[in-house]
Amino acid sequence: MNLYLDDDTADRRLVALLSNAGHVVVVPVEVHLSGAPDTHHFIHAMRQSLVLVTKNQTISSIYIMKIAAEFVCRDDHAPGTA
Repeated sequence: MNLYLDDDTADRRLVALLSNAGHVVVVPVEVHLSGAPDTHHFIHAMRQSLVLVTKNQTISSIYIMKIAAEFVCRDDHAPGTA
């Protein structure tokens, strides 16, 4: 599985466990998104066909993700497209 761990979940031990289990694991530092807003992480994961792994579970996070999805549908120059 191709995974993107956001800042909240990019623990070295988790990355190692997932990688050793055969998963492709991408973390924010590798794509120059460390400390970026949640929407940037979401957009990057979506654009790169990665499954986003996050600890964010609040209603506001769901709302942010909805806004990000709408943004991606409108804008080809969103963060995380490189």
